[in-house]
Amino acid sequence: MPDQTSDGASLRERKKRQTRELLIASAYDVIRDRGIDALTAEAIAERAGVSRRTFFNYFPTLESAIEPVIAAFHADIGLKVAECDLGRAPMASLARVVRETTDLHLLERFTVIGLMALRSTTHKALLHTCATEWLETFVEVLRDRTGEVEDADDLYLYTAATALIGAAEASLLVWLERTDGAITPATIALRQELLAQAIERLGVGFDEAGAHAVPENTKG
Repeated sequence: MPDQTSDGASLRERKKRQTRELLIASAYDVIRDRGIDALTAEAIAERAGVSRRTFFNYFPTLESAIEPVIAAFHADIGLKVAECDLGRAPMASLARVVRETTDLHLLERFTVIGLMALRSTTHKALLHTCATEWLETFVEVLRDRTGEVEDADDLYLYTAATALIGAAEASLLVWLERTDGAITPATIALRQELLAQAIERLGVGFDEAGAHAVPENTKG
């Protein structure tokens, strides 16, 4: 005979996980659809269909509901890079991966999270903290995927990882100037191309074969 107490506990835990995941998704949806200034406990709770009290039962602050959004995004980026064969020209390979990806949700999150940081000092600090904590993991991914690069020591890897973060921010700033922050399929496609171009520019300094070359897509 099944342990009813155990089954009941499992059901409660599953419902708690589902509610937590719903609140995290709702926090992201509020930022995407209404902007970071609209992010409140009430807005998240309303989007999730729960009470404000329920929100604070799961998250003590707004920032604690955003951290899992950023962490999941970073994890997905790491997985995407881990699937790549970067070979001897890692930046050119990464730029190609960015151009060829069909994961529009990942590209959207990439843009929305970046905008969040640009428009809120508090959330910029939060994103910086999360990125710093994630950097070690990302460096290990790069170490594994750049095995063919000669002299890929820690300085190379940390410089490459932090440069990629900088390229992402630079491409976001140019994107924002051209789109005023509108999230549409066309603007996400532009974000994708600008990011690829920014990574290609890094290849001028990082890729062995292109140390003094100018990437084709950045000429003129």
